Amino acid sequence: MNSAIPSANSDEKRPQEGRQLLKGRNLSSSGDRNLWPGAIVAFFAIAILGLAGFVVFCQLHPSELVANDYYEQEIRYHAEMERLKRAHEISEHVSVTFDVSARRVVVALPREHAVAGATGVIQLYRPSEARLDRSCELRLRDDGTQDLETGTLRPGLWRVRIRWVHQGQEYLAERRLEVPA
Repeated sequence: MNSAIPSANSDEKRPQEGRQLLKGRNLSSSGDRNLWPGAIVAFFAIAILGLAGFVVFCQLHPSELVANDYYEQEIRYHAEMERLKRAHEISEHVSVTFDVSARRVVVALPREHAVAGATGVIQLYRPSEARLDRSCELRLRDDGTQDLETGTLRPGLWRVRIRWVHQGQEYLAERRLEVPA
């Protein structure tokens, strides 16, 4: 016989061998079971539960990205930037210093603003303790300075905001002040 042509007897043996192999295997044993379908189902179940949990979390903790009065806030912010810009233009004449010997804060503005009767407010802001914040009215002497008594000011960092009006123009200056112990 020619070996290139398969015989009819050899074809009959092959399917029977395969059947015998399948008959010998027990498909219900744990060692031969395929875990991939269960793992895929578990993965999707966990992903869906995680997504549902995140949606519930987001619904319970709303965050407002836009305020109801955002337009008015933007106008106020723009006006604040204009005040800061005007004060920056004269910043070499605006100062806040601490006089250690007299234990007082000295605020200085341009002399011409004081002579013209500038009005405003000085705010002392304590970043670490809000209850210590204070404010006082701006009352400049003719030389453009004002002294603030600091007997009650605790040592440490303070921010001083000076808001004043001179000839219809609003100004805002912010300075950092370190009160020594």
